[in-house]
Amino acid sequence: MTEHRRLAATDPVARRRARPVPAGGDGAGRGDRGRWGGGAGRSGMRAAAILLPLLLAACGDRSCPVLLVNASGQAVEQVYLARQGSEGWGPDLVAPGELAPGAGLPLRLAAEGRYRLRAVWANGRAAEMPGIEACAVTRLTLGDGTLRAE
Repeated sequence: MTEHRRLAATDPVARRRARPVPAGGDGAGRGDRGRWGGGAGRSGMRAAAILLPLLLAACGDRSCPVLLVNASGQAVEQVYLARQGSEGWGPDLVAPGELAPGAGLPLRLAAEGRYRLRAVWANGRAAEMPGIEACAVTRLTLGDGTLRAE
């Protein structure tokens, strides 16, 4: 008798693991959900990881990457980005921290529409930039009290 079979004969946990699995599931009345009831297991996760980008491409991920860069000499404490004409500013994009000098923050903008940007530096100075055309810019630069779309 091999070591595994000897262990399975004396250990109830190992005995359950060594038991053959019937074609309809794991033999515990759970169908094919597996031990934790989570679906297809690792092979399902692998398939999802492969298929998700393909599905997004087929559906047309209509967003554009933009890099927000702090090129100023001080930290930026608040950054807001909202659609042009919308009420309010929405959430602070750097909360609960700050955007340090020289740091960048990757963002994604919906492919259609215009946006407006508001930045507030550590010294309390604020600047706003309306009319940012989505997908026409790839970089938003925060200077010392200035904003620039590139």
